[in-house]
Amino acid sequence: MLPFSNPQLKADAAVSSTSSFDKPKSRLLQWPRAKLHGGISRPFELLINILGILVALGIVVYICILLRFSGRPLKEAEGVGNYLVELSRLGPTVYPLMFAFILGKAIKSYARWRMQRGERIGLLDLLYGSTTATGTVSTIFELQTIGLVAIGLVLIWSLSPLGGQAILRVLLLKNDIHTSSKMVQYVDSNSSFPTDFMLGDYAGANVPVTSLFSASLASVNSNQNSSMDQWGNIKIPILELLPGYSGTEGRDWIAINDRNTTPEYSSLTGIPVGAIPRNQNSTFTMETSYLHFDCHTLRSYNMSAQGPLNTTNNMNSKAFRWGQMASADGSNEVRKRCTDPTFRPQSLQYLGWDGQDYDMTYANCTVTTSHVEVKAECIGWSCSATHMRPSATSPGLRSNLTLLDLCNATLNGLGYFLEPLKLLADSGGRSGSPSLIQGFLVDPVQTFNITAVRTNPPVYTIGKVRFATRFAQLLNTYWLSMIATGALQADHASEYRLLYASALETNVTSDAAVMTIHYNKAWMGVLILSTFVVLLVSIAGLVTDLVIWVPRLMMNVSTLTRGNSNFGLPAGGGALADEERSRLLKGVRVRFGVVSGLDDEYLLIGDCIEEGGRVSGAHKGNAYL
Repeated sequence: MLPFSNPQLKADAAVSSTSSFDKPKSRLLQWPRAKLHGGISRPFELLINILGILVALGIVVYICILLRFSGRPLKEAEGVGNYLVELSRLGPTVYPLMFAFILGKAIKSYARWRMQRGERIGLLDLLYGSTTATGTVSTIFELQTIGLVAIGLVLIWSLSPLGGQAILRVLLLKNDIHTSSKMVQYVDSNSSFPTDFMLGDYAGANVPVTSLFSASLASVNSNQNSSMDQWGNIKIPILELLPGYSGTEGRDWIAINDRNTTPEYSSLTGIPVGAIPRNQNSTFTMETSYLHFDCHTLRSYNMSAQGPLNTTNNMNSKAFRWGQMASADGSNEVRKRCTDPTFRPQSLQYLGWDGQDYDMTYANCTVTTSHVEVKAECIGWSCSATHMRPSATSPGLRSNLTLLDLCNATLNGLGYFLEPLKLLADSGGRSGSPSLIQGFLVDPVQTFNITAVRTNPPVYTIGKVRFATRFAQLLNTYWLSMIATGALQADHASEYRLLYASALETNVTSDAAVMTIHYNKAWMGVLILSTFVVLLVSIAGLVTDLVIWVPRLMMNVSTLTRGNSNFGLPAGGGALADEERSRLLKGVRVRFGVVSGLDDEYLLIGDCIEEGGRVSGAHKGNAYL
């Protein structure tokens, strides 16, 4: 078709063309006949549309999963969590490609449908030029057209990069603090006296006890001020020595490190607590107890001048000797104490030889049981007691009854308790030699330093409060070593079995930093909008393809050959799709040039003159119509 505007020139050119030129020969002699079919007869097109819808639905599933699992730990999401992470990683690359494929195809289908129904060239050119994001912008500038359709196309295409960024940025993985609770066991320090140590021959039952006790004494240098013992058990401070303590009737929690001072602990060993979460922060409270000493007498003592002491229960069931502990209470006193909550507490005496150059040290102490509530905090397995107060949860707890008072047995609790301890209180048979207990009482750090303990000052010089504290620490340590032999080294076992002690339970509340699924609300809005548009466009493309029956137009050179007399092609072929026409015409050489031989030279597209066509090359600087 020649681009003439004058009808007369058009007629003259037609006559001149038919008279002066032979019609060029074409390699294609006859177009094949083809029927027009609706979209239902084009299964490949339908399959492509359905795949586009499925891909869009995959993004919808991603959005739904993200909304459903928001606020839940990533581990709980199992395989879904991996799906979210992988799609978030690949989304910025895959989403724009998917968007461009679906939208570009839908625009082509819509343009084809509009052409089937009849449409203005301006809109068709805009649609066919807007099958890509950059093509849309360049087409608008080239056509110099601004309208609702053009603006709409720009806005829709802008959702492609925004959707890709939304997939990348919508998923937020944060370390949230998740709180959980569970019941755990801990050793009851107020347990009954172990029956194995009531026997006349307790065989080797005291061997591990002595080992644990000795290990505790040896670790004082490194663990004296630590909130845990060397095995990770929680040490209990002495409530009575804390600033702010106002007596057993007080109900306020007392902060243990409120004044940045290191507390005195009731024992060198701590209370074993089982199943504390290793990688979480935990808090809990527990009821526990310890022996508390009030030493009203601490002085030098000359046995030769003052005579023997009046004792009924002592370590060796013999005369009270130096380096020993004993009680003057008999069975009658114990019975009264077991039945009368107001009866005086147990008294415990200490006698120690301070060396060749000194007299003995004598002490007389009142022993009570302190029942306390303790708040503890743990960072993993690193725990410490943070607050304490007198216990009031069990009205039956009495301070005048101690582990030394066996109300339901033979009443000789002190004798049973001191018997295994005698080896540690013994000097080894050498007169004037200090025992481990004497060494600890004077200087806990130098307990095993043989040279140092031989030059220690007399025990009575350390003062009543310090003596009472260390004396109680020794017995509390030995008691825990006796009743919790296995638990002390159990590394927070989930359950304590085969113990001499009974076990109590407490509720542990744990806070853990857990990787949790969240989403960014702003980017979620962008992703929902973009995905909605993609899904809508996919469905619209499918519906449009179903109602189109005209052949596909590729809007390329093969399209220009339709009905163009400047190509030496046979008539017909209009029912063929452009891709089929392109395959049939792939050998035809065309040029955008000049049709020579007419009165005027016209620039147009046609087959090349050197191959039997009629279009020759144009020359720079020449004027053409």
